[in-house]
Amino acid sequence: MWESQPTMKAHERSLPNIYDFSDYKSFLNAFFQAKKQGNRGFSTRRWCHDLGLKSPATLNMILRGKRNAGQDIVDRFTEYFRFSAQQRDYFENLVKLAKSKGDSERSVRYMEKLRGIHPSRQFHLLNFDVFTAVSNWYCFAIREMVTQPGFREDPAWISKKLRGKVSPKKVTDAIEALVRAKFLCRDANGFLKQTQEHIGTSADTANEAVKRFHEQMIGLALDSVRSVSVETRDISGSTFNIDPADLPALKADLRKLRQDLYRRYEKPQGPATYQICFQLFPLTEMNEETV
Repeated sequence: MWESQPTMKAHERSLPNIYDFSDYKSFLNAFFQAKKQGNRGFSTRRWCHDLGLKSPATLNMILRGKRNAGQDIVDRFTEYFRFSAQQRDYFENLVKLAKSKGDSERSVRYMEKLRGIHPSRQFHLLNFDVFTAVSNWYCFAIREMVTQPGFREDPAWISKKLRGKVSPKKVTDAIEALVRAKFLCRDANGFLKQTQEHIGTSADTANEAVKRFHEQMIGLALDSVRSVSVETRDISGSTFNIDPADLPALKADLRKLRQDLYRRYEKPQGPATYQICFQLFPLTEMNEETV
């Protein structure tokens, strides 16, 4: 058994609230950064000592998303944070949600539990079919493919067009989910067609579904660095300093650029389906005087 954590000090009252998160690793990382701001000597090694862990390796892997927390570590976290019974239930279900990746039915089940546990019942939730369509990258890819000349509603053919990254069974399930979610429909002849030209995510879209979609797309972009010729891709980036006060305007410019590119180059019946991703993220911590 490990020793209980002392009562939080006054400067720690601004630490993150577990109910503000739909991903437990994001909560842990936010807590870690907040603690470091209040105490420059705080580190993963110190945190491991407080948790009663022998080595920081496991904690570092969890924080970096390389592995999920087992029940023993979950128990240590809930004791460390002095969670109430409700908070503990919420945290444990966040861990279960993270472990359910690849199983949309289980994910939705845990999200239903989380919404019931959340004090204001505000945990964003989509139904199973919409969650499946939003959280799996290949669903939107298939949705775009149906407008291409020569498209065949053949799971094996679609699987091959998707570079073999999706099994025919998953293709079939994705098409069924897209139809039920009303992202696709069938015309009078039974052929698939889009129900609207463009779908964008908004505040009412499940946070977790969007996060999973972006995680998968970033992974596919990483894979393309070595698997796709430079003639058919563009992977580039810029490193520069900014004023945090300009961040909202910078994000607005990125959204406008994405929309302009879509309007200029999108061809509903184009022969190839592409994905454009912008990743804007900090490489350094902000200086205290800028926060």
